[in-house]
Amino acid sequence: MESIIKSMIQTFKNLVRRSVTVLYPYDKILVPERGRGLPMLQIDPDTHRILCTGCGECVKICPVGVIRASSISAEGKSKVKEFSIDISNCIFCGLCVQVCPENALEMTYKYELAEADLSLFQYSLEDLVEHARPKAREFWLG
Repeated sequence: MESIIKSMIQTFKNLVRRSVTVLYPYDKILVPERGRGLPMLQIDPDTHRILCTGCGECVKICPVGVIRASSISAEGKSKVKEFSIDISNCIFCGLCVQVCPENALEMTYKYELAEADLSLFQYSLEDLVEHARPKAREFWLG
């Protein structure tokens, strides 16, 4: 009998408790500071050049092999020639960000990545740099 009373008390507590359900997509959650979304390439704010040198460390560490990168050498410096990520298979582990010697990769807060066409999950160098452009985070504003 005591266990039934305890169960009923807990049930009544839950009835008056505030709801934790988010009515997505009308309400958006506040992404935690350490949340991981779409990776992006960083741009040097002074020179406006891509920080990635195409060293390939991110390619080696990626557990599912979704990153492709190549570089060219010019004037004694290595420069990224090609960089692409297939987001359809990415597990958003963040290992590519941790291993990058130039800190050229960063995980964004963008988590709404659903698309009807599979080819839209192929992010090229230009697409990843576009995400680095300063924008207001619309899901934080409204």
